Amino acid sequence: MITSNNAAVATWVCSGLALGIILSRFGVTRFCRLKLDLSDWLSGLGILVIVARLVVDHYLLVDGTANDAIVGHLHNLSKSKLQQIKIGSILALIARLLDTTFYWLSTTILLLFYSNLLHSLHWARIAIRCCWILLAATYVTVIVVTFTECHPFHLYWQIDPNPGQCTHAYAQLFLQGSFNIALDLSILFMSIPLLRMQGRTAGQKFRVTVMVFLGLFCIIITCVRIPLVVQGNSAQPSRTFFASIQIVTSAFVANTPTIYGRLQNERRKRAEQSIRRGSAPETWWSSRTTTRSGARDSLPPIDQAQGWEDKTTAENDTAHIHNMTLDREMV
Repeated sequence: MITSNNAAVATWVCSGLALGIILSRFGVTRFCRLKLDLSDWLSGLGILVIVARLVVDHYLLVDGTANDAIVGHLHNLSKSKLQQIKIGSILALIARLLDTTFYWLSTTILLLFYSNLLHSLHWARIAIRCCWILLAATYVTVIVVTFTECHPFHLYWQIDPNPGQCTHAYAQLFLQGSFNIALDLSILFMSIPLLRMQGRTAGQKFRVTVMVFLGLFCIIITCVRIPLVVQGNSAQPSRTFFASIQIVTSAFVANTPTIYGRLQNERRKRAEQSIRRGSAPETWWSSRTTTRSGARDSLPPIDQAQGWEDKTTAENDTAHIHNMTLDREMV
């Protein structure tokens, strides 16, 4: 049986790992001297969600919920304890909102990655458009069910008389899990055709295969989490424990492709710059020397203009190649 202490440890460890993954993404972006794009800003929003979830889960595990009190057969509770359970039950709803938001944020980041990767394919553009519609519809549905499963609303923290099954929040659990699996499968199906495309090297196919297995791993985690939560009577420590594992899994699957792709692009860019230095060493050496010493006027006007022109052309070519290959190294 998973205790509150087990859940608290899992929350801190998994949240720390998830934060480390996302912060690594920002570190790589800064290292590669790239501007933040929409997916980066969404990753930053994910950091806020994780931190908020840490605070909420801390007090939630201390206060407990009405479902925990009913499953534990707690009776004759004091008014202060009942008030504490009420606060804990409300925090449980907020925690489910934050969990759902982070899962769907991760899917959004991954979908943006595939949008950049497959934008030149007609079938992929249609599939991605359908995924965006599915993403929005499923998120709204899960959030509505989260806050309406118990009706009237005070049943969420009612203990006596027994409010029934709604405090278990099974509808929210099954709906969130099934929609999460459906979204993961939709993205997974877009990866598989890449393995059959002509002109792909063995290394590129291997990287796509890794992405497929990462998606499958996320689906497996969801499939395992649901029956284990049900087996534990939907006790809050159990829900928090397995939700924390899925948080770090989602963060890893959503951010790893971008981190790897940007590092590969930076390595390629530096290799191209090294080749250019080798092909015109006098131009690069003169430009570096004049930049460091500040003696720009020491060169003859014609040589000076030619050096800057070559350097500018090389930098523009490098930027163009970099932009064209951004987020495509994984394929």
